[in-house]
Amino acid sequence: MTASTRTGGTLVFLGDLHCGDQTGAELTVRGAPPPGYVVANLEAPLTRTGERAERKICLRADPARVTLLTRLGVRAVSLANNHILDYGEAGARDTLRALDAAGIAHFGCGTPGNAYGNPLIVPLGSHAVGLLSYAHPSCHPLAQAGALGIALYDPARVRADVARARAQGARTVVACVHWGHEDCPVPGAAQVEVAREVRALGADYVIGHHGHIVQPRSDRTFFGLGNLHMPELNEPVLVGGQVDHVFRKVHMGWNTRSVVPSLTLPGGALSVHHSRVQGATLTFRAGHLLNLPPWALGPLARTEPLVRRLYYLRRVAALFRQRPRLPSRAHWALLLGRGRP
Repeated sequence: MTASTRTGGTLVFLGDLHCGDQTGAELTVRGAPPPGYVVANLEAPLTRTGERAERKICLRADPARVTLLTRLGVRAVSLANNHILDYGEAGARDTLRALDAAGIAHFGCGTPGNAYGNPLIVPLGSHAVGLLSYAHPSCHPLAQAGALGIALYDPARVRADVARARAQGARTVVACVHWGHEDCPVPGAAQVEVAREVRALGADYVIGHHGHIVQPRSDRTFFGLGNLHMPELNEPVLVGGQVDHVFRKVHMGWNTRSVVPSLTLPGGALSVHHSRVQGATLTFRAGHLLNLPPWALGPLARTEPLVRRLYYLRRVAALFRQRPRLPSRAHWALLLGRGRP
């Protein structure tokens, strides 16, 4: 696939983006992402149809709210994540139609015949970029819905996609990977290992999503961009066609922030902006992001299980202050490190 652009030589990456909210209120945007070819992770399908998947938290937004993407200047979206198939093949096809109608390119979701939309080739002036999208098993993705599926992380697949991108003229290859645990500011051992592997397989940059919290970078790997916009959740979880329980997620401060890296190519000059959502207002401002030396990643990753539990405890404490009650069995398992958020 190829997307045309008349922008300069800058790629801009946005974090996890959900186009809807529970009230239907329009999001007010102050400032704007840096100028360039803007790529986002579309976290929720754009659909009003399809059947809700069972035993998971399912997200979606009205297809009409694709206008949020156009208002933000988004030119392409990464789709290999753990929610794009929440409403099955019908929901995914609605999403692709809404994106196509809005002139927004997409990659990471499709059929084996089109390599799940990988690579998306973006000509930035005379410098072509290949964009790839993968969902790692650590984010517990749905792999297939009817004829449609997403690109699951597999080293052989990455190697083949990188080679195909190079053959189509890409001088720079960027892999967007949905991975890791949620609500932890520290990348885990699997993220560190996969990042090194993806770079060794030929990708020049790695952009991480899924954690809903900002994580550091190390050289050309950005472990987690955080949330550009995600509504608070109050979603029923189905088991056997019946509502088993309702998942409620109230945002902590870290769920309302993201980093926005901009890469100017060729050369790779980097600038970083920050975003924050307050109420129904999204604001962008210039900033920076901690850049870790490679030797620090291993020791840092070993702290991830403890840090994750501490952050989860902070969330449980905040919820308890709002609504005092004893933690459920599932919450106790998470607090003791025997479950996953």
